[in-house]
Amino acid sequence: MVQGPPGTGKSSFITEVFLQRIPKTSRVLICTVTNKAIDSLVSKLESVGVEDILAVGSKQRMGEATLRFLMERRVEKVQEVKIARRERRERRKERRCWMKALHEIEKFSNSSKRRQQERLQAVLDGARISEKDLSLLHAICSANSQKMTFVKEEMVLAARNLLTNENEGKEIIQNSIKSTKLKAMKSKQNEEKSENNLSSCVRRAKIDLWKRSNVVVCTAASAVNVGSRLMRELEGVMEEDEDEEEFHPLDFVILDEAAAMLEPDSLGCLLHGARNLLLVGDHLQLQPFSRWKEGQQRGYRTSLMERLTEGGGGTPCFMLDVQYRMHPSIAEAVSREFYRGKLKTDSETAQARSHPLPASFVHVSGIESKPSNSSSLMNDMEADAVLEIVQAMINSGVHTQREVVVLSFYNGQKSIISKKLLKKNLGDVEVMSVDSMQGREAEVVVLSCVRTLAGGSVGFLADRRRVNVAISRARQSLVVIGDEQALMQNKLWKSVLSYYRFFPSYRHFLDEYRSAVVPGWGQAWKESREAEEARTALGEWELDDGGEGKDGKSSSGESCSSSNEDGEEER
Repeated sequence: MVQGPPGTGKSSFITEVFLQRIPKTSRVLICTVTNKAIDSLVSKLESVGVEDILAVGSKQRMGEATLRFLMERRVEKVQEVKIARRERRERRKERRCWMKALHEIEKFSNSSKRRQQERLQAVLDGARISEKDLSLLHAICSANSQKMTFVKEEMVLAARNLLTNENEGKEIIQNSIKSTKLKAMKSKQNEEKSENNLSSCVRRAKIDLWKRSNVVVCTAASAVNVGSRLMRELEGVMEEDEDEEEFHPLDFVILDEAAAMLEPDSLGCLLHGARNLLLVGDHLQLQPFSRWKEGQQRGYRTSLMERLTEGGGGTPCFMLDVQYRMHPSIAEAVSREFYRGKLKTDSETAQARSHPLPASFVHVSGIESKPSNSSSLMNDMEADAVLEIVQAMINSGVHTQREVVVLSFYNGQKSIISKKLLKKNLGDVEVMSVDSMQGREAEVVVLSCVRTLAGGSVGFLADRRRVNVAISRARQSLVVIGDEQALMQNKLWKSVLSYYRFFPSYRHFLDEYRSAVVPGWGQAWKESREAEEARTALGEWELDDGGEGKDGKSSSGESCSSSNEDGEEER
């Protein structure tokens, strides 16, 4: 087991484990909780040259990177299949042409003698032949020739021959019908042959892809059925003498986000011939989510990783102890409050994160309330403070809307903040619940706490795991907005806030922001971003590592820490 605190590069670690520690002949099953996490991991593997990947699951929910590795998508990239599909397309087009030609000739043959002569004479008299007559004459010429393309003069000559001798014209028409029927029948046979050839090519491609693919990826919830899904993909593909079992074993299993994975799902990942298991996650962040109301009391929301870590069963656990995401001032509180001070900041990251106001607490003495149509909470004064602060960040030009994320512990607050931002044309600023932000990051995070002293408690804010997630998402700057008196009543928050710079109101924060951030650091950050955008437009910019670990740095030998405090949870 490997514990990965926020920003320590779990995806990079998994990629390096795959490249350096797993035998090339082994087949690996990699599972995560969400499709988004699968997509991120697949992108990481693809970026280091791993291409023999098969993705299993619902393509409607997959990200772009994962979709590229569906069996059907990979088969379509095989050159042999491309050629066979092109051949079938040509044969189908050919059959349709002959069927259309037969229809045109039979229609002409069934028309009256007078109508036939009028059409043919119009061809001889007119400088421009109608599309209908062109189609007919082309069909007649094709039926009596090996060619498929004719110039205008050849088709006019055919019309003249039909008019010159009535009996000979009838014979030409009848011969044309017979010839066209034969050619239509032959083209149908050729289309069927091309269809069979395509099926054979797809079959060979599927077998080859499966035998070459040493990585299978899917969500943990669908892992229990991954074997049957693969068999359905290969149904009718394998020869009778081929042993289906050789298509089944997945002897190495890697579970990403293992601490957020329901234990039954984790066990479902092990049913396909697993001999080795690597759990990567962080049991000090959010527990697995379940809609079962009694799940917490029954232990259903205890992950396999947490059970093994805290059960004292002797399973070795190591911690990745270098983070590459947060400003050192943000990381300090996370490290000391949740990881016994053992989480360190990478030196390059420390140099790159230079925001003058990295960790701030803004006091707002608001009123928490519960809307009549909701069971969640909101705090309108805090929402106004969020709006003012976000407006200042965007309007000053320091940050774009997509660089700022607003978080709240309550969906009611999330809703009211979204509405206020939308009215000010700030709809591209993401407003999210803390729970949905796990696994993600942003340059700037503004966190609205909602709770007040009048409420009597801090509610969800007492959940250590949730607080860990909330205060560890920002790369450059974290701004926490809340009621100081209410939060100081809680031991955890009292300690966390001691690491943050205090502002008695959002106006005091904005004054400092405009004087300390905007002129110097803000201008430099803006110029840097514009330079990056220019490089992106030229196709010369490589995407940033997204806060994950660099250079495949390995974990330290620290043992995993644990937490005994749990709180309520809203998802």
